[in-house]
Amino acid sequence: MIFHACHRELITYQPQVSFELINFMELIGESMGMHIPDLYKRLRLLGDIDPIIAASADLIAGHRLDLDTVRDVLAQDLFGAG
Repeated sequence: MIFHACHRELITYQPQVSFELINFMELIGESMGMHIPDLYKRLRLLGDIDPIIAASADLIAGHRLDLDTVRDVLAQDLFGAG
């Protein structure tokens, strides 16, 4: 799925605003009868790497990903650290 760059930047403000931030691709999908949850938003709003890893443990194990690499990628991609 393609994500709109502004959505990724703005989603960090979701807890602070009184309205829901929705990816425009989600709206297009829903208009076509498809509902695919916004995984990026769900994981990003967990707010920390450890809960994200816990929520994704099955995928990490199923794809035999190195946990240190996963941590590094999450730190960079979701939180801009590194």
